[in-house]
Amino acid sequence: MSGRPALGTRDDAIGCVVGSGDRLVRTATRLSDTALRAPSALPGWTGAHVLAHVAHSVDAYVWLLELAHTGREPGPRTDAAALASAVERDALLSADGIAARLRENLDRFTAQARAMPALTWERLVPALAGWRHPAWYLLLRCLRELETHHS
Repeated sequence: MSGRPALGTRDDAIGCVVGSGDRLVRTATRLSDTALRAPSALPGWTGAHVLAHVAHSVDAYVWLLELAHTGREPGPRTDAAALASAVERDALLSADGIAARLRENLDRFTAQARAMPALTWERLVPALAGWRHPAWYLLLRCLRELETHHS
């Protein structure tokens, strides 16, 4: 993997995502529904919105890993409006429901990342905003997403 992340090997980077995801899911499972509905540091969003956003971001990274792995779009891509709608919908889930959704998406991301053949990590994939990057950068994007919203 050229342009290798500063996290060591690809397995090290996947391990960092797993560890960060596990910490966020543990935090989410300890929240009461009341705490989840409290405002977050993001204007207009509750903690539930933040967790739903992270879950859907991880789901988008799974889609991009699949694209890199197969070279084919694995189905229609969620656009920004549909993503915003899904976050609003999932922000209404219970604390257990949101934590379960996040756990499921993180497990899918990890499984897909571990299944990626070495050469596919160099394939370029498009961010929703249109810029392109090698698939290995998804490990860093996912880790940043998890750590940023867990702080």
